[in-house]
Amino acid sequence: MNSLVYSNKYDFDRNVIDALTEGEVEQLLEHLRRVVLPERVSKMEEVIVQRTRHLQLLVEDVQKIHNAHAVLRSAECLGLQDVHFSKLTAKKSKVAPGIVKGSHKWVDLHITEGHEEEAYRQYLQDLKAKGFTLWAAEPSDTSISLYDIPVEKPLVLLFGTEKYGLSAIAREEADAAYHIPMVGFTESFNVSVSAALSMQHILQRMKEGNHPWQLPDRDQKYLLAKWMISDVHKPQLHLKQAFTKTSSS
Repeated sequence: MNSLVYSNKYDFDRNVIDALTEGEVEQLLEHLRRVVLPERVSKMEEVIVQRTRHLQLLVEDVQKIHNAHAVLRSAECLGLQDVHFSKLTAKKSKVAPGIVKGSHKWVDLHITEGHEEEAYRQYLQDLKAKGFTLWAAEPSDTSISLYDIPVEKPLVLLFGTEKYGLSAIAREEADAAYHIPMVGFTESFNVSVSAALSMQHILQRMKEGNHPWQLPDRDQKYLLAKWMISDVHKPQLHLKQAFTKTSSS
C-alpha cells in the first residue's frame, strides 16, 4: 500500500483494469468516451503517445519532502510513466497538492519500504530481472558522465537523500554510477534539479536514437482506460455501468 497519502481523497484503485481482457477494456473505453469531454480525451491521446517506461526513477527519502514531490511532477511533465519511492523510514507523508499539481493521477507511483533491507534489496533485484540497468546518481572515481550513459536498454536512475546520498543497498545493487558535469564552484545540484536534468537529457537521446521508448499499443490502451476512469466522478459506478446491458445497448 502506498505510504504517500494522497490529499485529494482519490481512493479508487484503477489497477483493477489490468485484470480486464482487451475486449473488456475496449468496452470500458467506449462507455467512458460518452462521459469524458472529447477535448479531454484528445489531450490524453496526445500525451499517451509520448509516454515511456524505458526510463524510470527511484527516489529514496529526501530531507525535504517537497523535493520528492517536485521530482514526481517533473517526471510526469517529461513523459515518464513510472516513479518509484523508497521509504527509508516508516513515517508517512502527504503528497502536497500545490507541488504535485495532480501528477500522481497520471503516473504509476510505486512505493517500497526501504527500511526493510532484504525486501528493498529484492525490489531492486526484481527491477534488474525485468531488464533494467540501475544507474546510481552519485559522483565517484568510477562514475561516468550523464552524457555517456547508454540509452539502448531500459534504465532506472537512483537518487539518494540530499544529506547522505544513496543507501548502502542501492549502491551495492546499482550496475553503475554517473555524475552530472558541472563547471561552477558549487559541488552539486539538489535532488529535484539533478533528476530533471538527467531525465531531460536521457529522454532527448532516446528519442533521437532508434530505440523502442514508446509504450506498446496494448499498454497505451490500458493506460488510456485508467486515465479516463481516473477523470470521472464515481469511477466505481462507471466501471459497473460499462458492463451492463443498458450501457452497451
